[in-house]
Amino acid sequence: LLFSLSCYSQFITVDETYTTQELIEDILINSPCSGTSNYLAVTGTDFGEGNGIAAFNANGSDFPYQEGIILSSGFVSNAPGPNLHPNTNNDGSTNWPGDCDLDTFTNVNPSTNASFIQFDFIPAISTISFNFLFVSDEYNQFYECSFSDAFAFIITDQVTGVAVNLAVLPGTTIPIEFTNIHPD
Repeated sequence: LLFSLSCYSQFITVDETYTTQELIEDILINSPCSGTSNYLAVTGTDFGEGNGIAAFNANGSDFPYQEGIILSSGFVSNAPGPNLHPNTNNDGSTNWPGDCDLDTFTNVNPSTNASFIQFDFIPAISTISFNFLFVSDEYNQFYECSFSDAFAFIITDQVTGVAVNLAVLPGTTIPIEFTNIHPD
């Protein structure tokens, strides 16, 4: 998953100082009503590469979300822009592997350069929702039919073991991939 936020690059800031627990508790969930535990994050820094996980802040700009978490297959330090290499993905190498869950719930197999956060939570309500923005540095650059970035938000019922990807095209079970979201 690659987030390239160049359209709004002059406005956002990226903060790589948050722990995984802080990202989940303070940014993603941000509610005292839901218990969380067992935090795990994997990104490029685990493989001698750059960091692909951080918090962002829109600093009052018109960016669609005022704050959130970036999960990237590139280096989050490049997210604020400018995008000096608009035709290539210049972050990460084959040393930074993919993720088997992403491979299972998308059509990208094998994945590479995967960043993910995993945690357990017990909600205090019966319905959850989340907002996300999927962006790819390679979008609309002749790769849409042969190569794909992907995003999954997988929730697993710890009692039944049933897992579901919530990040799908509206009204379908089609996973979020840039081969599914393009002009053609």
